[in-house]
Amino acid sequence: MTPRKTPGSRLVESLRGLLEDGYEFDEAEEHLLSMLEAETDRVAALRAVLAAELAKAEVSTRRVTELSAEIRLLEKQVGQWAASLRPKQTAAKSWTHQKAANTRWRTGGGPGLAAL
Repeated sequence: MTPRKTPGSRLVESLRGLLEDGYEFDEAEEHLLSMLEAETDRVAALRAVLAAELAKAEVSTRRVTELSAEIRLLEKQVGQWAASLRPKQTAAKSWTHQKAANTRWRTGGGPGLAAL
């Protein structure tokens, strides 16, 4: 029986899957991946603690608030780190859109403040 993958290892695996063939993460990015894995697993553990606290007959609102805040902060940090590791994707712009934008930029574009 194979061990189940942790949420952190699944996230790292999906980030590695975003890389094109022939590319790999450098040493600093590998370190960030290991931190991402640990923090994602920590979020999962904190969620379990929060669920256990909410299941109690007498719920400690302070404990729930502390756990919720910590989970929220960790999720934000994990999201920022994951976004920094994602390959940059540029949106394709049509030639006509680029020409219109350049024209607006050169001529001062748009109706200006007088029209408001």
